Amino acid sequence: MRGHIRLGAWRKFDAVQVRAPMEGFVWSATAWIGPLAVRGFDRYRAGEGEMRWRLLHLLPIMSGTGPDITESAAGRLACELVMAPAAALDPRVRWKPVDDHQVIATVPIGAKEHDVTLCVAPTGALTRVTMKRWGNPDKGTFGRHTFGIECAGEATFDGFTIPSRVRGGWWPGSERWDQGEFIRFDVQEAQFR
Repeated sequence: MRGHIRLGAWRKFDAVQVRAPMEGFVWSATAWIGPLAVRGFDRYRAGEGEMRWRLLHLLPIMSGTGPDITESAAGRLACELVMAPAAALDPRVRWKPVDDHQVIATVPIGAKEHDVTLCVAPTGALTRVTMKRWGNPDKGTFGRHTFGIECAGEATFDGFTIPSRVRGGWWPGSERWDQGEFIRFDVQEAQFR
């Protein structure tokens, strides 16, 4: 994937993500602050969340572990169910219709369940995914805040159709979206195994 991430200002980034739906993910990326590379990863595996980011491979600029990072990473994994569509058929995922254009998927990650709302257009294309995700977008105390992605395009890889043009962040669909949006990306390739 390629796009822009908000690190103060919007910065270009390239990333690769490996995910095992409902089990874990590793997102490895490089963002650029002028000519300087910021490299690192976010991950959730074996029930633990972690992030590590360094400038020029040397200077730590952001890192985190612990219960808050773990719960936030688990929520991200639940929200990303839409990037691995076959996982929607897992019998552990429960579905509840809301209306003609929305459905709630209850996704188990670790010992917790996450309610993820999917919105689709009349054509069936995914338009938005939202949930209450653990985080601290205001840089204060951690808590549950509306998090999600808005999908402006889709592509088919290995027979699976996924969102291919995505904007993500806190408070989608609200007046705070401009403040909370922190990532915009396009998916160029996806492999499913």
